[in-house]
Amino acid sequence: MRGAGPAAEDGPYFFLSYSHAHRSDEREAEDQDAWVHRLFRDLCEYVSNETGLPANKVGFMDRELRSGNEWPWRLSWNLANCRVFVPLYSRRYFQSAHCGKEWSAFRDRARNGSARASDHTETIIPALWSPVRPDQFPLAARSIQFEPREFGERYADHGFFAIMKLTRFRDAYDWAVLSLARHIFNAAERTRVPPGPAMDYDSLPNAFAEGSLPDMAGDKRLRIIVVAPRLADLPPGRNAAYYGQAASDWNPYASESVEPLAAYARGLARYLGFRPEVTSLYEQEDDLLGGDGPAAGPAILLVDPWEVTRPRCQRILARLDELDKPWIQLVVVWNRQDGEMSAAEAELQAALDAALPITRRERVRVTALPAFRGVPSLKDIPPVLGDSMRHAARQYLKYANPPGRTSGGPDTGTAPPATIPPTSRERADG
Repeated sequence: MRGAGPAAEDGPYFFLSYSHAHRSDEREAEDQDAWVHRLFRDLCEYVSNETGLPANKVGFMDRELRSGNEWPWRLSWNLANCRVFVPLYSRRYFQSAHCGKEWSAFRDRARNGSARASDHTETIIPALWSPVRPDQFPLAARSIQFEPREFGERYADHGFFAIMKLTRFRDAYDWAVLSLARHIFNAAERTRVPPGPAMDYDSLPNAFAEGSLPDMAGDKRLRIIVVAPRLADLPPGRNAAYYGQAASDWNPYASESVEPLAAYARGLARYLGFRPEVTSLYEQEDDLLGGDGPAAGPAILLVDPWEVTRPRCQRILARLDELDKPWIQLVVVWNRQDGEMSAAEAELQAALDAALPITRRERVRVTALPAFRGVPSLKDIPPVLGDSMRHAARQYLKYANPPGRTSGGPDTGTAPPATIPPTSRERADG
């Protein structure tokens, strides 16, 4: 039975994610990418037969080789709206940061797009382009079901690239494509991943680098300090669904995400090359308020306005506000879908004004305005949080290594961060 298919404004049934060939030999690279495009066309034809939709509406693949931080809107939109993600496995695929970012964008959307479901891994349907052993898979891919022999022995032994080029393997190729297309169609019909936000490329972690922290910089400490209640300390009448036993369990976007905000921030910090440490405001009180130097390293405060209504929290933040430590950046989180926050807006804004009068009046950078006004939704977190982390690190570097200092930074056992270039918005701000 054919599926009803997506409406015209919906995304494709599948997104084909593959590693573009290297350009050292232009002719060879174009040839290999042409074979990928042939596979894509054949998959679209088979899925089209199942859905009844035109072949040009059922799939998406990116034909352009990107460089730097190019992340076109069309690519991001299709990742945010496709039903199934089809990674084309090869050794080069798992070495590609672009592919790791595409994987991360879809995986996080599938995981966070619906708090009703705990697992959407069946919507990642791998295909084998060229042989790669399971022990060569990155950590992110090891939990994904992958049984290539279901699609045929020749395919499992050689992958699509080999069997589609040799005429004697034509039957094996056709069977493998048909089997993959059926898996895509069945997964797309069985599980509907809600559309997600179009993501900012700079803020996406490379999923294939996760679990490989020894290969990352790891020498740039960043404290992620959570300013939020625990379940035991909730203000009267506050919904417990957003909180847990520890401050780090706080999930301000619980209707959209199954992941605490601190866990997301930790992953983003690792991608940016930091060695993150998640802690709470009261555990860091002495370090935050002691002295004037940046010895403890850069820090991000993730602030729940409900916690700021508590007198102790107000006192700590007010004292920190007076000290003016720019290597400590604040990100206020204000979920605009949270009715309790809307109802208590006057009280919560008054608490923030009382705790941070100088910063909110005089010190807010143009690029930091969303962080101080309150980040309104999950899709706004990546660019705001990434900007704040980079700015905290640059300020730490500036104050830890003032002009004339010849040492590598304060004697704290922590190496100062390498220079972190400004974002395009910060360059515009001067």
